Amino acid sequence: MAVKPTLLIIGPGLIGGSLLTEFLETDYYVLTVMARSADQIAVLSTLGVKTIHAGLQDLEVIGSAVEAHDITINAASADDVEVAHASIQALKRSPKNAFGGQKIFVQISGAGVYGHRFSPHNPIDTIYDDADPAIINSVSPTAPHRAVDLAWYNASQELAGKVKIAIYIPATVYGVGTGPFRKISIQIPAKIEAALRDGYASYGNDGQATFAHISIGDLVVAATILLDALENSKVDVRTNPYFNANTHIETTWFAVAERIGADFAAQLGAEYDFYGLYRPRASRLRALGWKETDVDVLGGVSSDVEAITASH
Repeated sequence: MAVKPTLLIIGPGLIGGSLLTEFLETDYYVLTVMARSADQIAVLSTLGVKTIHAGLQDLEVIGSAVEAHDITINAASADDVEVAHASIQALKRSPKNAFGGQKIFVQISGAGVYGHRFSPHNPIDTIYDDADPAIINSVSPTAPHRAVDLAWYNASQELAGKVKIAIYIPATVYGVGTGPFRKISIQIPAKIEAALRDGYASYGNDGQATFAHISIGDLVVAATILLDALENSKVDVRTNPYFNANTHIETTWFAVAERIGADFAAQLGAEYDFYGLYRPRASRLRALGWKETDVDVLGGVSSDVEAITASH
């Protein structure tokens, strides 16, 4: 039997947990999952995976784990710069995998990095195509997630040809995940929770801010395609580590509020909030053969509504 690559998942939440389920089914990797909760460790141990009980503050543990694995996916935080630096230093110390090739690190970011507060007086409408790293590098260093993304971009240039680094940038995630713990995302569920609390579904300003999205199922498939491409050198990340993940269809926040309102029989109401306008393009994943199978974000909203109301 061929020796399997070792793969570390930091954070078994919605994305990390759903990836874990996929990897368990394919049985291609020797899996290790790092989690901060003792209860999570207990559940993970029953799944037949190795575990590391550590939080994001345990930088030495994280560095040692990155050194010990061929592939690392950080699904725990898109904003922890110290974790990024600890991981990068570990890769500098130990850039080769067990087979003598290059280690792989996938940092999961988020398309909020491209967003801004929508306003008729702020009509910025840039399209961020991942085939053009210059347009992504024009993003403000103070944008959400950008400090971590910049650390990994700089590392990708410094370690070019030594380590394969990918910055994976999902748009707003919808739908119910398959992992053992968190089943739903953050942004749309936060709007659902607010509607439950306030009695109306908010949409922000005139509701026309346009955003990109992706189902958790399509996100997982895209990630497996990306990993295969990195392992088998089907894609060059030496000059461009960015990979957006989103459908070709965009939606307005007003449409989301309408669906939440319909599901709850709630009123609609405008309020000032961060309803980001962000328009990424996933050209690089599409070039690798990925194509979304689920573009029904409003159906995903209803799935999130059902999951949240069931938990109340």
